[in-house]
Amino acid sequence: MQATPFAEQLGLALNPSGAVRVDEHGRTSLPGVYAAGDLAHVPALATPVPSIAQAVAAGSMVGGCVVANLVDGG
Repeated sequence: MQATPFAEQLGLALNPSGAVRVDEHGRTSLPGVYAAGDLAHVPALATPVPSIAQAVAAGSMVGGCVVANLVDGG
């Protein structure tokens, strides 16, 4: 469960774990909003993985997806 209510305030879809639901590219249910790290996980995982190394990797991957989306104009 997240310590702050901003995901709910934005109306983002949440997983049963309380984490933000994302797809494989870190996209949330709100277009233009991305999430990564222990804040979010894909529905196939029961919980987010609280690992610094995995959070850094997820953030890097999502950052690349954001850039690709901006370059594509979308």
